[in-house]
Amino acid sequence: MDKSILEVVYESFKDLHDAGLLEESKTDWKRLSEMTDKQINMDDVAELDDTFFDNAELKMPPK
Repeated sequence: MDKSILEVVYESFKDLHDAGLLEESKTDWKRLSEMTDKQINMDDVAELDDTFFDNAELKMPPK
């Protein structure tokens, strides 16, 4: 079974938190990770167009 993007995000944040690399979040990541994409209301989120991706930069944390 493929993981949803939210499950991947939840696991990534949990790993960072468990390693002491994040401050405590007020987001209920577990509940969010269990939601399907269709259950999340995205009405107030602007769509990302080509301009956004043309200007996007990948930032990697230092090792």
